[in-house]
Amino acid sequence: MLRTMNQRAATATKDVRDWSDEALASLEWMLNELSIPYAWSPTGLLLVPTTHSRQVNDLITELKAIRSPGEHSHN
Repeated sequence: MLRTMNQRAATATKDVRDWSDEALASLEWMLNELSIPYAWSPTGLLLVPTTHSRQVNDLITELKAIRSPGEHSHN
């Protein structure tokens, strides 16, 4: 289920246009599970309220690590 954003809310833009459909689906699932509102711009950018920007950055970092485990070291 898409959680729509309040049109008047300040938004942060996240560029995930190069992500696969599977990775985007995972990100959307995580956003929904955490009840983070989001929207997609006509150009494919993810829009989230600035109040959730840090949390979304963390999710994106986690998903990037999963997508390319050889490029990140985990100690």
